[in-house]
Amino acid sequence: MALTMSPWVARNYVVFHKFIPVRDGFGLELYLGNSGYSEHWANRAVHPNHSDAELGEYERSGEIAYMAHKQRQALDYISGHKGWFVWMTLRRVVYLWTGYWSFDKDYLAQEPLDPPNVFVGVVLSSMALAGLWMAFWTGLGVAWQFGWTLFLFPLAYYISHPEAYYFRPLDPLIAILGMYATVRFFERRRA
Repeated sequence: MALTMSPWVARNYVVFHKFIPVRDGFGLELYLGNSGYSEHWANRAVHPNHSDAELGEYERSGEIAYMAHKQRQALDYISGHKGWFVWMTLRRVVYLWTGYWSFDKDYLAQEPLDPPNVFVGVVLSSMALAGLWMAFWTGLGVAWQFGWTLFLFPLAYYISHPEAYYFRPLDPLIAILGMYATVRFFERRRA
């Protein structure tokens, strides 16, 4: 992995004169989810792709300074609104694992497929967690690896902002654990 990533890391150092392992956009991602907006999981109105003012700031200050400024803004907002941050973090956890953000009609006008996605998300997450529990219970050696991955991978999205497709790298693990739960269930019924 280090060999594969090294050209990108070297490119980032040459272009930005700073060590950036993969990307430098965390400040903006943190700000998108922590700017006081809670009607949707991310405030796209403060993203340079959707705001001429933000794009102008990005172009004037440069990428590194812009990302650092967005991170400062997000951290300032979080430190001044700790209760809001905890509540939004919990909402993001629920959203990533279930697909549920809101059933408000204005929200659903933007995200009309959320109700069926919630059903699918709850079923798949429940099956995966049941499979993980069964893997621990039966002493399956890879249970810890699955558990740590499911715990650690989404942490950055819990505190910044989630997108449904961010969870896609976990889909194979969720499918494997769900199938494991299904197989164990039918084995126990036969026994």
